[in-house]
Formats: sequence, C-alpha cells, structure tokens
Amino acid sequence: MTDSDPDSITNINRSGGADLNAGRDITIGGDVVGRDKIIQNIQNIDQRARTAAEEAELARSFEAQRLAQGVSAFARRLQARAGESTDADKGGPYKGLLDYRLSDAEIFFGRDHAIRELLEHLQRSPLTVLHAESGAGKTSLLQAGISPHLIAAGHLPAYLRPYNVAPALALKRAFLPNLSDTPNLAQAPLRDFLTRVGDVLGTGTTLYIFLDQFEEFFTQLEEPARPEFVRELAECLDDESLNVRWVLALRSEYFANLASFRPRIRNPFENDYRLNRLTRDEARAAVAEPAAQRGISFEAGLIDTILNDLGKDEVAPPQVQLVCSTLYEALPSEAQVITRELYAVQGGAAGILRGHLGRVLKRDLPAGQRSIAQRLLEELITSDIHRVMRTQTELVDSLTARGVQTETLDAVLAQLVDSRLLRVEETEGEPAYELAHDYLLDEIKLDPAVQARKAAQELMEQELRAYRRYGALLPVDRLKVVERYRAELHLTSEAEELISKSRKAVQRERSKRRSALLLVGLIIAAIAAVFSVVWQLRSREAERGTQVDAMKLEAQQMSPLIRLEGGDMIFGTDAPYPDRIEAIAQTVKVETFEIERTEVTNRQYQLCVTSGHCTPPTDTTFTEPQSVSYPVVFVTARQAAEYCAWIDRRLPTEIEWERAARGLQGRPWPWGSEPPSATTANQFASGFKKLGARPVGSFLDGATPEGILDLGGNVLEWTSTPLFISSDKTIQRSVSWNGVDDAMLVVRDAAYTTAAPRITAAISAMSLDFSDSTLGFRCAKSS
Repeated sequence: MTDSDPDSITNINRSGGADLNAGRDITIGGDVVGRDKIIQNIQNIDQRARTAAEEAELARSFEAQRLAQGVSAFARRLQARAGESTDADKGGPYKGLLDYRLSDAEIFFGRDHAIRELLEHLQRSPLTVLHAESGAGKTSLLQAGISPHLIAAGHLPAYLRPYNVAPALALKRAFLPNLSDTPNLAQAPLRDFLTRVGDVLGTGTTLYIFLDQFEEFFTQLEEPARPEFVRELAECLDDESLNVRWVLALRSEYFANLASFRPRIRNPFENDYRLNRLTRDEARAAVAEPAAQRGISFEAGLIDTILNDLGKDEVAPPQVQLVCSTLYEALPSEAQVITRELYAVQGGAAGILRGHLGRVLKRDLPAGQRSIAQRLLEELITSDIHRVMRTQTELVDSLTARGVQTETLDAVLAQLVDSRLLRVEETEGEPAYELAHDYLLDEIKLDPAVQARKAAQELMEQELRAYRRYGALLPVDRLKVVERYRAELHLTSEAEELISKSRKAVQRERSKRRSALLLVGLIIAAIAAVFSVVWQLRSREAERGTQVDAMKLEAQQMSPLIRLEGGDMIFGTDAPYPDRIEAIAQTVKVETFEIERTEVTNRQYQLCVTSGHCTPPTDTTFTEPQSVSYPVVFVTARQAAEYCAWIDRRLPTEIEWERAARGLQGRPWPWGSEPPSATTANQFASGFKKLGARPVGSFLDGATPEGILDLGGNVLEWTSTPLFISSDKTIQRSVSWNGVDDAMLVVRDAAYTTAAPRITAAISAMSLDFSDSTLGFRCAKSS
C-alpha cells in the first residue's frame, strides 16, 4: 500500500478525529470549497484504493482485493456526483423543494455558521446527532455543506439513507454491492469490516458515515435489527483505533427515541447539534447569493419585503426556495432584476406558497395526465398524512390495477421528478420514489374514500406482520374491513393466503353456530310436539336466548385468549416513586391463566349492551361505525366486570396484569428493555404524535413475546385488585375484589395522554363508579 499524498493527510486529535483545519487553506465561513479540490482529493482516495487492490491481488487475498476495488468504486461514484452539473449550470440557481447535493456546493448559501459549528462537533466525539424540524435542511447541510469540506481535508464522507434496511447492511453494500462474492466480509462484525475499510483508506483519511433520515430506523426497521445495530454501533464507538466518525441525522420529534440506545451507548445525547431555521441574515444570503452568481439582482428593498412576508426573524428554507425559484422562472428573458411588480404578479409569498403544487402540475403536465399525477401523489402518502417511499414496482402494480398504462405512468413519474415534486433513489436495484418534501402534504387533499382505502391497505399490511410473527388470523371485524375494500387493495399471495385462512376460520365458527342452532331447533321441535302450549309461551324467550348466545360467541372470538404459564415472578420495582402507588419489588407466585390479546372494543361491548347484560357507557360515540375497533372507554369497574362475566371471563388481578406485561422476570416494558417508541406504544412519551386512542392492536412492535398487545399504552385498564390504607398508613393490596363491596381498584397501563417512565409507574386506584375517556379494560380467565 502506498503512502497518501502529503497534501491529503491531516493531523489526528486525541479523541481520534481529524483536525479539519490543520495544514489546510480551508475557509469555512467564506467561499465554498472549489470543485477541483474536491475531485482531486477523491482521486487521491481512489488511487490509494486501486493500489491496495493490486497489493491484495499479489497476495492472493480475494476478499481484500474485492473490498479495495469496492472502496475505489465508491470513490469514483462520489467523484461523479461531485462533477455533476449543478442547477446553476442549467440556468436555475434555486433548488425548490429538492435537497442540495454534493455538486450543488457552489450554490449552497446561508449555512456558514451551521457548517462551522457542525464541523466542530464532528471533532469532539466519534458520534454526532444532528436533529432539526422537517424542512430545516439537514440533508442539504450534510451533502452540500459538510461533505465538500471533509473531502477537501482528505477524508471520505459516506452519505446513506438505509430506509427499511439495517444500517450495517446498507453500509457494507455501499462498498460491496454484491456481498455474496465476499461471504466472510458479509458476515463480519461491523467493527471488523470498517477496520478493513480503514486499512484501504490509510491512516490519514477518516471515514465519515452520515445516516440520514434516521427517524426511519424507528419507524421502518423491525426487530431484531434495531438492537443489533445499536450493539454494533457501540462496538465501533468503543474502539479508539477505529478511524470512523458517525452522524445520525433525524427529525427533532424522534430525538428522544435515542434513549433506547442506553445502556449499550451510555449517553447518545452527549454530542448533539440542533439545526434551526434560517436567521434573517442567513435567509438574505440564501436569496441574494445564488441569483448574483447568475448576474441577477433584486430590486432595492424587495428581499426585506420577501423575508418580512416569510417570517421576519426565522425563515423556513423550503419557503425561501419556493418563492425564489418561482420568481426566477417567471423572470422575462434577458431581464436582470427581479422587481416588486413581478413579485406582486405572482401573488407575493402567500400566493406562491399556496398554489405551488397546482401551478406546477398545470404548467408541466397535459390535462389528461394531471389526474394520474394526483393518484400517483396519493400513493406516496399514508392514511394519516405522512410521506412514504414506494418502489417503481409497487407504484406500477397499484396504478396499473386501477387502469393506468405503464408508459403513461413512466412519463408522469419522470416529469414529476423533473418538476422537483418527487425525489428518486435506487433501492435494492430499482428506483424508489417519495415526495420531495413534507411541505407538499398540505397540498395533496385525500378524498375520504381514498383515505379509507389507504387505511384498509395499511391495516392489511399490519395484520400480515402479525401473521408472520404470531400466525394470528384476521379478527372478524378486521376481516370485514379488508373484504369491503378488497377489490381496491394491492394483495400479495401471502395476503391472499391470510384472508383465505381467516375466512375459513370464520366459516367454521359460523358452521358450528348453525349446527348449534339446528340442534336447538330439533330439541325445541320435539318439545313442541309434546308441549305445544308451553312452546307457544316460551318460544320468544328461546329465540332471544339463541341470539344472545350468538352475540356472546362473536364477542369471545374477537378477543382471543393467550395462555400464560404461572410460577414465581418479579412484581413491583426496587425504587418506587413516592407520589405513585407502586409496589416494592418482591417475588410473588402467579397461577397459570389466560388473558385477552387486546383491549375490549366498542363493538364487543355493544354486543353485550344489545344482549341486555351490560349498560351503555357514558360515551355516546361508541356505537358509531368508525369506532368499532377502538377500545371501549367511559366504563366503570362494575360495567367492565359485568361484561367479562357475560362472556364467561373476569377482570385480571394486578399480579396477572403485570405477569402479562413484564413476564416472570420483570422486564422493563412489554416488548423488552427499550423505552416506548412511535411504533411500540400509543403514549405521550413514545413519539407517536396522533393524540387519542387508536384501534386495538395498532402497535405490533409493542407486543409481548406471547403476542399480547397494547399493554404499554393506548388506554388505561381496570384490574380486580383493591387497595386500602392500613392502620400504620401503608398501602395494602387485597387479593381480589368480591364484586359487591365498595373498593378502590388498581388501574394499570399507560394511556395516550401519559408519559410513563416505566411500566410499573403507570398505576392508579379508582373508585368502582369512576369512568374516563382514557380508561378501558381487558378480560382474563383462570386456566
């Protein structure tokens, strides 16, 4: 391996990071690093990698040769990106809603202060967390702001967005796209793999790994990939000999989710940098400087007017880009000044921002393709209005099934990319598309019917995950939803299999019910032949009883029971909160029992009310069609006990509830040791932002190992365990409520309004007649 070019070697500080300013003529707060310097240093890295590949070939080390070739290929791809034409070269100095790329460094203005501060953070620690609100420009800062400076200092930035792929796998594929050729490297721990990459790069080059859109680590990646990556990342951070720096870039609302990295990574928040909106001076530079490079200026005072209209003190970068790109595109040929008159004709900032999507579609697409574009844009958002990435295959399958020709779809996709409404990435060998920015979400209005279809599709995908993990079939109410929209859903063969099995299970139950009804009918007919008079008197009562039996059976089937083995279990906590009713940690014995997989729904409770065995809750919305799958609330302990008794079950004791939630060993949370996240629990601390109860079973990642759901959030749940204050003023727990005497019963779980620091902390004691919008229940049964 040859030595690096002396001009591309930097000093290494004590913490293992490169001193980016040592021996360098790099002006961070002024002109952007020149493209020639960027390309030259990438070529240096490429040459070192080629040399390493040649040496590996001589040493007959096939995998080392492949890795060196992979590093070389990565450097050449980076060089190609750096050498791409910028929008300024094409005549447009603004990016609209698209991110700034490495090749756009020369037109990236307004972030000098952020570049300087983030570079300082990169030298402090091997791990930096970059967080900001959506639209603040994290991606642009990394690609067009930070990467050019790192490359100019002789280092190698690797920008990755893994989406739904494990970050370690995405990183390995960045250097070795075909991992099957190198099985040892494919299976190697990430720390060992990066050590080998470092050997290729040489001691003077630090590898900077940018994992962008890292919130998708929590929303798209399933277990057990998440804790496995945390473990591997911790190993890398603990290895002081590893010349690698990490940046995790994510939206601020997911920042707290990094707490789940503890205790493996002691303090993941130690070196964080928050990127704020543009200050007024930064926004002024972002408006004026790109245009000045094209010889364009703004009429005196117009920039201040634009900034006043956009926010005065702080300005969102996407709004700056949309206003400026619209004004630039509307500028008459040969004109060199953007005037107040032009600004007014375009409707000012408010008019430009309000009509952006419609204006672009009308300008760039023929009338016959605009409805297709609308359907395409709808495919790229979820039923609860969030962006989602779809592969080209997924889009083709969905839209061709609705009558769109493949050729037309390809043309519309290409135009929407050119119009900067969509961004495209290569994933798993094919392009994947998503909206260019969250800003567009407010302009894409989902028809209620479309929103309902999307919700059904997402429900189907959620149930598929439960089917793969637990073999669970569709409950009756969810099967009805899927069947209602089946003709409009995109169903895989696995989904068809799940629907078929679920339908057969329902049919078997209906057949049993019909057989039972037939038997009852025969018995009644025989009795009627002998006691015709008695039959006439009791016929109505018998018919009513049969209907009630059918309703009871339906209610039971909608909440399948999960069997839990008994034994000695850890109950309570070592350090109870003084202001909460928490038990001190102790070992108790629990008998084998069964508990319902989900909370009791409005539909189930409605069946009991219809049968005459339950009284309605005070919530009058529980009978509405859209509420059938939501947990029933506003039920007192007496009402909950009446329902459970009606279906031959009972309320669980507190010990049984905690056995279901924490297992025999007393795990911190139902799903494991990680704190609540947006995919595991509907509670205020989890990052799931849709306030209010959700349909039961909506958070599959929050399941216990046995498949029990919603024990860490959604609504609070009644137990049958009373509390009372003893003569020495200590809190005592009774075995079980006798169903008659007044008592204060334990309520467990965490509701969507709470921020529970641990599952043992979410305990209250309520009177038997208390009810609330956050309080529901589930039933249990002795085994």
